[in-house]
Formats: sequence, structure tokens, C-alpha cells
Amino acid sequence: MKTYVWESKLDNSITVFGDDNDYTKNFLENDAILIRTIEGVDWNDCMKQHHEIMGWEEYKPFLDYYCDNSRHLVCEPYSIKNLHRMAKELNIKKCWFHKNHYDIPKRRIKEIQDRCLIVSPKEIVKIIGN
Repeated sequence: MKTYVWESKLDNSITVFGDDNDYTKNFLENDAILIRTIEGVDWNDCMKQHHEIMGWEEYKPFLDYYCDNSRHLVCEPYSIKNLHRMAKELNIKKCWFHKNHYDIPKRRIKEIQDRCLIVSPKEIVKIIGN
């Protein structure tokens, strides 16, 4: 994957797009110039590189939340570190962590499920296994 980094002096901005086409260029200021192309495995890899180049803090990818109807909760990209970050974002206490996933507190099932993609228990196992 490639990402394209544009800079505008007019509004002092940096803009990153995953596509380099006329449609995405419509969102740029008139003075924007392409300053860098970054190649990576996926969007998160490109953004990690971009943050390193810019000297910014470590890039934290967006997490996708998944749960099943048995109250098991995981995220992608999957890692124990990201599971704890997910729990913090969802305000779930660490006592609900169980080795490789979180359980959803019973009183918060509806609230948490509304922020997740509901999948089968097999899909939860598959996410954990990848």
C-alpha cells in the first residue's frame, strides 16, 4: 500500500491520503504539494512510518471491536497491549480480562455491543489465533 503526504502552507496542514487521484485532491488547499510517498504493508504500517518521520509520538491505530453473544470481547489489530487499550477506551476494568480476551460486564452488554461488530464465537477464536 502507498500513502501520499501533502503539505499546505496556506493553512499550515499536513494531509495523508491512501489514494492519489483527482477526487482526493479536491480536499486539499490550492497550494498543497506532495512532500512524501510512504509504502507499507497496510494503512497502519504507513501511518507508523509517517509518525516516525515527523518525530511524533508512536502511532496508535484505530481499533475495531468485536464481540459475540457470549460476552467475549476482542479487537483488531489483535494484541494483549491493544486489548488493554480497548478496555481503557471502553472503560472496562482490568478484572474483566481473561488471558486472551475481555468479558463484557453483564450490566453493560447493550452499551458495549452497540460499539462492536457482533460475530460468532468461532470468529472471536480466529481473531485471537491470528
